[in-house]
Amino acid sequence: MNTTETALGRLGELAIEGHSLIGMRGFRRDDVAAMKMAAERAKDIEDLGHIVLALGIENANELVQLAFQKYGEHSVALSAPADNYEIVAEEAMAAARALRRPRITP
Repeated sequence: MNTTETALGRLGELAIEGHSLIGMRGFRRDDVAAMKMAAERAKDIEDLGHIVLALGIENANELVQLAFQKYGEHSVALSAPADNYEIVAEEAMAAARALRRPRITP
């Protein structure tokens, strides 16, 4: 894993804790959210969950709209059917709900 992947992998965790990793690297949370939505990778779902919480996104449609606002409706980055991105967004919302739950420690 390269340094960029490591930084982006920790992005949500650091953003939630109030650290400005995105600002230091020149990334904005909404830009990273759009990038991760377009990538449609399972490994990005938890990061998207963190970003959803940090941005205060309340439903999957908002996340899909964010991606299309960043890339445009006819972009190469978002060339899959819209249903694909709706599924990714729903998974990200589920990840955000799971992250919001208090962790029970034995």
